[in-house]
Amino acid sequence: MKVYIDNPFPAFLPPYCGLRQEVEIAINNDGLYLVEGEIGDSSSIRNITYKNITNNGKDVSLSSNPRWALSSINWDYGAPKVQFDAAIEAILNGYTEVINDASFKKFNKEFCLLTPIEGGEILSEYNFNLKLRYRELEYQKFALDTIIN
Repeated sequence: MKVYIDNPFPAFLPPYCGLRQEVEIAINNDGLYLVEGEIGDSSSIRNITYKNITNNGKDVSLSSNPRWALSSINWDYGAPKVQFDAAIEAILNGYTEVINDASFKKFNKEFCLLTPIEGGEILSEYNFNLKLRYRELEYQKFALDTIIN
């Protein structure tokens, strides 16, 4: 599992040699989701996560490799925590669906019933990559005498 948190110092980002296509999910202050530019809900987040990981280059707007599939959550500072948690849960549900499908195809059983070696084979094929970032705060300017008093 890899979780990426945006670096506030872009000059210090390590070079990445590969194509990483991400699915973008945004949460606004009202708790509404924008999934790949369209209003959505947790089921649309789960579905796009599943499609992105299992795409294998069929759709050029999605990941070309399950190891590079990346889900990105961008939220407003005032977004409700419940909506943020639900978005992460939906991404995890989409990923779980992917590894369960792969387990059934390869071993004819659910992922939780695999041996550690079998489970490792499945997990080595499908990475879980999550990028978290929040939109910058708009700082309210106060007069110096307001802060002191």
